[in-house]
Amino acid sequence: MEVISMRNRIVKTFSISHFITIFKSTFKFMPIPSIISILITISFLLMVEGGLRSSTEKIVRDIVITLGLGFFYFLNLRLYSFVKNISKKIEIILSAVLTILLLIFYLKLPDDYIYRYIMRISILLVIPVIFLFTGGVGRKNDNNSYAISVLYIQKILAESLLHLLILFGGIASILWSLDLLFDIDIKSEIFLDILIILSYFYFPFFFMNGVKNFYKEEIIEGYFIIGRPINILFRYIVIPLLYIYIIILYIYFIKVIFLWDWPIGITSYLITIYSFIGLFSTVFSGLREKDYGKSPLDRFYSKHFFLMILPLLAVFYLAIFKRINDYGFTENRYLLLALALWITFISIVNIIKKNKAFYTIPLSLAIVSLLTIIGPWNMFNISKNSQLNRFKDFAKKYNLISETSGKLIPSNMEISFEDRKSISSILTYLNSSYRLEPLKELLPDSLYDGGKKYKDIHKITEYLGFTYVDRHQSEILLGNYKSFTVEESYSRNLNGGKKLYSFNLRSHENFRKNRFENYTVQLDSSLNSIELLKDDSVKIFTHTLKKILDRTYKINNSYDIPQEIMCDTIKTRDRRYLLLLKSLNYKYNSYKKRYKVSSVFGLLIEEE
Repeated sequence: MEVISMRNRIVKTFSISHFITIFKSTFKFMPIPSIISILITISFLLMVEGGLRSSTEKIVRDIVITLGLGFFYFLNLRLYSFVKNISKKIEIILSAVLTILLLIFYLKLPDDYIYRYIMRISILLVIPVIFLFTGGVGRKNDNNSYAISVLYIQKILAESLLHLLILFGGIASILWSLDLLFDIDIKSEIFLDILIILSYFYFPFFFMNGVKNFYKEEIIEGYFIIGRPINILFRYIVIPLLYIYIIILYIYFIKVIFLWDWPIGITSYLITIYSFIGLFSTVFSGLREKDYGKSPLDRFYSKHFFLMILPLLAVFYLAIFKRINDYGFTENRYLLLALALWITFISIVNIIKKNKAFYTIPLSLAIVSLLTIIGPWNMFNISKNSQLNRFKDFAKKYNLISETSGKLIPSNMEISFEDRKSISSILTYLNSSYRLEPLKELLPDSLYDGGKKYKDIHKITEYLGFTYVDRHQSEILLGNYKSFTVEESYSRNLNGGKKLYSFNLRSHENFRKNRFENYTVQLDSSLNSIELLKDDSVKIFTHTLKKILDRTYKINNSYDIPQEIMCDTIKTRDRRYLLLLKSLNYKYNSYKKRYKVSSVFGLLIEEE
């Protein structure tokens, strides 16, 4: 009977009539999120099918982003209104306010989704997701009810994803079989259309139905029981690993104190990871204790977690403030500092309060997230001004700003490697997040492309008098890779040549020689020279490429340079040769001021 009952439940779950029932009940309980789900599905189908003009596609894309945010905000609003018994009239007013805010958000969406806009949208999305998936819209404020809410919402999400995967896999297999067995031409776009419909229509409705049932039903505290495997996982694996993790962090903390050595930047990330895993374990400790009891280690950890983390937060602050002091604010450092302040607040509150208030965690995290993107203190303003001020400090230090025009000028001073690296890093940040707009007043007209677009940041550093330095480069191992190709293939008249040797040489042992009858042209990469040998033993000449290397190093990597730059004359006692290079690749170590040719391709002509 149990097998038949299980089979009936599975058949019912995947039946069309069952989904229609889900659709009707969900639409009635959550009308706005349901409509948004339908609109997102239609919008994605329009974009995938194509045929939209670029301007129209941009509009549809912005609508999808706005609707995506609206889905989670309206879903939270509906659940909150239901839990708190808010009147229909108030809920309509709140929905109208939220609609206006989303409309303003839509109108302010940019044409170019640069890094700062992606960050802002991501955080706006994180806020409602925090509430939805961490039980922020809870029915009761006791810790066990909060933990049940979190676990049950995660369970609904997992079940919905499983249904999506099974349904898509089944439909895709059927279509693929029809195409394979009956030679039916099923276009690949159909599979994508099906995935879109299931992902943005079927999956949201299935998920919303599960959430609706959870909030509408009276689920008693014992309804959700922690499984024994999960309890074993936490008691014998997660908690012991967290003890080992915190011991390692404490040893590092002691090292910092006794050696007075500043903590490395990655320490902030390690402590953040530990804090979130520790919070997760502590939140569910009540449910695990109710069902299975607690071991002494488990009980000590859940009781003193917030106290144990405070000394680590001191290291956290040292590490992040050291990075900010050395390199200024960026969005990532700002967020790390905000998380450190939030973890400190949560820890102090739960140490002071006799009964830990876990249900305040999502609310406080959402508030902190919101504060990072609003007001004059938002992370974008702080980061932009911090990096712009750092750039101006470097400009003053190396006389990079003209006293008359106020524009950037080439430096007449030697810029240290670390400062070149810092300036390059600042330019990279300002370009990726702001398209160099904060430097608009400093950049001269020569660094504009038609007055519309800034030149590549590599060209800006070269204008200032140095080569761009990547953030991963070190001074000792610094290497500037250069690559050049002539604008036309051997533009000179070659008819007067007596003999012509075409060569393609590389620094690798197997490719550094080319043979022509009894002559050999070879590359000596240690000396950056070309050699011509007869019968592999008689050396006709050895010619260094230094003149060509020096000429090319002064210009940018290019696939279109004059032949005159890539040529040289070679004279021996009784002959004269013309060296014409078509392409040249090498690495320059600015620390040792040394070239190393990696490949060279060209002609060697013996003249009359």
